[in-house]
Amino acid sequence: IIYIKGEEKILKKSLYEVLEKMLSDQTYIERLCMNTKTLYSDLTDYIKSFFVELEKRGEETKDLVDAKFHFSNWLNSEKEKEQSQKKRSERRALIPTHAAANYNNDQQLKEKIENDTRW
Repeated sequence: IIYIKGEEKILKKSLYEVLEKMLSDQTYIERLCMNTKTLYSDLTDYIKSFFVELEKRGEETKDLVDAKFHFSNWLNSEKEKEQSQKKRSERRALIPTHAAANYNNDQQLKEKIENDTRW
């Protein structure tokens, strides 16, 4: 059993053992923190999430070197997804403001046309 942000997750023993080895490699984790500009606590959660994902995919075991290699690729992909989602949510937050501005302009234009005596 592992915990990710307070949630309980279950891993096969063979995957858990590789996870423990990976988490105990402080040099590897510190290097990843610097290279990916990720906080230590966030990175350990990412590593745990990666192993949960392996479990969901039906992986029975994973070599430590292979796990580190695949984790780096997985982490880059996850961070790209998160950035993309953040940009989408920022755009969504702007839409109501933009729509309201258009409505005001449309309303003003409508009033201007209605009040125009040239017609």
